[in-house]
Amino acid sequence: MTDIPESTRQRFGEMSALFADPYPLYRHLREKEPVKFSPELNAWVVSRYDDIKAVCGDPETFSSQGLTNPFDDPRPEVAEVLATGYPMVPIAISTDGEAHARFRYPYAQAMAHTRTDAFASAVDSVVDRHLDRVAPMGKCDVIADLARPVTVEVILRFMGISADHIDDASRWSRDLVSFLFSPAEPDERLRQARSLVAFQHFIAAEIEERRARPTSDVISVMVHEQLPDAAPLSMNELVSALCGLVMAGHKTTIDTVGNGLAVLLSEPARWAQLCADPSTIPAVVEEILRYDAPLQGLWRTTTRDTTLGGVALPAGRRLFVLFGSGNRDEDAFDAPDQVRVDRAPNRHLSFGHGAHFCIGAPLARTEVQKLLAGLAARLPNLSLSPEFTGERHTPVLGFHGYIRLPVEW
Repeated sequence: MTDIPESTRQRFGEMSALFADPYPLYRHLREKEPVKFSPELNAWVVSRYDDIKAVCGDPETFSSQGLTNPFDDPRPEVAEVLATGYPMVPIAISTDGEAHARFRYPYAQAMAHTRTDAFASAVDSVVDRHLDRVAPMGKCDVIADLARPVTVEVILRFMGISADHIDDASRWSRDLVSFLFSPAEPDERLRQARSLVAFQHFIAAEIEERRARPTSDVISVMVHEQLPDAAPLSMNELVSALCGLVMAGHKTTIDTVGNGLAVLLSEPARWAQLCADPSTIPAVVEEILRYDAPLQGLWRTTTRDTTLGGVALPAGRRLFVLFGSGNRDEDAFDAPDQVRVDRAPNRHLSFGHGAHFCIGAPLARTEVQKLLAGLAARLPNLSLSPEFTGERHTPVLGFHGYIRLPVEW
């Protein structure tokens, strides 16, 4: 299991459980303090299903603004590096109302491409090619050898970016996640800033290419198919949005694959059942998402005085909304700490709720389903390796997944 560094324990107190096994903490919060102030987070932590839905369903009171601000105020040397790139401005995930619609509209136009037979076939080919490479090995790390290359290649294909940039995109995305959601030492933060600027300039060049030569990929759609009668997205907005899309388009999908296989293989009968009846895979994926969500929480900010769960919250207060806790709420799910692959309905919160429901959910579901189907068909004797330690990546606040998932067959 994850050994939480002492520095993280000191920085986050009881909330350091978010970086390892958070579910006992969630149970305690739901039972004792469902809306609790955390001095370590300087935020109110929201842990019950109904309260989470209330927050996400009322963006006028609980705003997403500021969600993508850097984890800490950049030091002067970091700010100097960032000044050579493009300013990080609010994007879809960190805006509400009309501002949010300006980003959501072109995303929705682009996502229509993922529902075509041609795109599904493209995902199949990516999965098959990587399974062809891995199958003869007899063992692998699911995260590094399958989940990451498959999901990064799929999002790059979706965006119209060459697969030659898989390693770059993966590295840039990890640095962006850390820059936004994790503490870091000064030298590491400076390195992340340089990486982020390189990412921005790469995406800016892709944008300029689509301006000159439009295509049907998502970058071109973001540039040319914007919300009618609304201000067009600026270059800074496009760069921030598309950098975020590359990262979000694979980060949580990697963790879903890892979390899911760990759940399935920890009890071999579960994996055998899936292999015997692949038609259950869509329901299995939904239960994986509920049981061990890749995104455990996100921030909101109150815009006016309000009450939540019987607690008075003044305007301007930060909230950390725990989707992972809502997914284990006894009042919302029967036997929530059990894996039930036939659970129906399964109204989990792992893609959020309301106006900010994840627009990439269909793509993520498709990728995870196809990876599981490919593994079940070709490696039915898959098992966890004795080398599996259960170590989670830490400390990235909100994201929840494994550093490595060694398996063998």
